[in-house]
Amino acid sequence: MGKTDSAFVEALRLVAVKATGMRDAGARITATIPNLRTYVQRFEPVRGDGSVLIEFDPAAVDRLLTTLGLPLWARERPGVLVWLSVPDANGRPSWIAADQQSVERDLVERAAQARGLPLIWPAMDGADLATAASLLTARSSRQALLASADRYRADAVLFGVATRDAAGGSSVQWSFAIGDANVASDEPIGAMQTSLEEGIQVAADRCASLFAVSSNARSDIPVQIVGIHNLDAYAGALNYLQGLTIVLNVAVEQLSGDALHLRVAVRGNSATLRHAVELKRRLAALVVDTASVAAPGDDSLRLRYLQ
Repeated sequence: MGKTDSAFVEALRLVAVKATGMRDAGARITATIPNLRTYVQRFEPVRGDGSVLIEFDPAAVDRLLTTLGLPLWARERPGVLVWLSVPDANGRPSWIAADQQSVERDLVERAAQARGLPLIWPAMDGADLATAASLLTARSSRQALLASADRYRADAVLFGVATRDAAGGSSVQWSFAIGDANVASDEPIGAMQTSLEEGIQVAADRCASLFAVSSNARSDIPVQIVGIHNLDAYAGALNYLQGLTIVLNVAVEQLSGDALHLRVAVRGNSATLRHAVELKRRLAALVVDTASVAAPGDDSLRLRYLQ
């Protein structure tokens, strides 16, 4: 295998990790894949040190990952708010702000980029400093973490407090929480003492467990959307659903009052669709009364249009 093919394999391994949500997905990509070069759309040197730019055909890569039996994680991904305290030059804790660069932030962002996880950094103004202090006091409970996400419209929160040892090495006490109506309030949030990068890896693992789906999974979901009061809402709801990566087809069945009834074909199932539609906060799952809970096996989804 030549140097160019070796570069294709290595780049495709990185893409596989990002596209599937699986840390070990790259191990499934080998030089024995037939017609490896047909997956490449663009290949060119970018600087004199031997680096190259490689762009792949997304549809072809999805087909390859499907053939290999790997899951697919759609383009819609949860925004993760990161609260990270690191010791300053005097050993005092200092929270990393959105406008601040540091070695620690660099490490975290590189790990997030490799997993395809979008990060949000707080401004760390007076309000955020008060929030950070309360999170420390609350010992990063799931409820407190998720409440801190509201200001930044984040979908998940990664909270870390770093310490340094005598040799200058860092370790972080990380906690992670993601909003999900089906996660019990007392479920452990995964507090762990580990490296800067591992906190991101665990967060990506958790997110992928919710959003990545088997490439062969297909479902036909009855969907009801309430709050459709005018033509703009009607078009907005349809356009939003049709734009989701996991949605294969949307069929309108009925518009009754302010309720739009649809049949939505998706890659995944009802839970996958619910997780995806709530990311951009255009639609929200309805909280149903216990007296009207759907019967077991009912895969229907009830949503409210938000804007």
